[in-house]
Amino acid sequence: MLHVRVDVPAIPSVLEALAEGLVLVNVALMEYAEERGVELPSLYETEIVYRREPPGREWWETASDLRGVVSDHSGDCEDLSGYRAAELRHTGEDPHARVIITPTQHNSLHARVERGDGSIEDPSWVLLNQESERTGEPITELARRFTTDTRYT
Repeated sequence: MLHVRVDVPAIPSVLEALAEGLVLVNVALMEYAEERGVELPSLYETEIVYRREPPGREWWETASDLRGVVSDHSGDCEDLSGYRAAELRHTGEDPHARVIITPTQHNSLHARVERGDGSIEDPSWVLLNQESERTGEPITELARRFTTDTRYT
């Protein structure tokens, strides 16, 4: 496994450039799996959940490609948006899907998917809703949970 570290400023356009790289890696992995007869489920057809990175590990310190998301059964906003944008491109549903980075009201940044028609999709929110429906736990409680991934701690 190759672990890549890139030091960049936390500027949305710069992070979107990194996100594009993650999307392209995920598309390549989807093509690789397809060539070998491995069927990858749609992100929303899995039981993958949204989990925040703990303080100090936000953003790209531990961005995961779809293999990491699937093996961990979780991802944060850039992991999930990178998976979903790649899925939309790979299936042909939306070849222009991309990850966008926007400021939040909590002085942070959040990754979502912008479709070719300009509509916005938030995989983190979709998966939080699905998990809440499965478990009966409130979305507000689920959204506070941190990842248990310790690969890069």
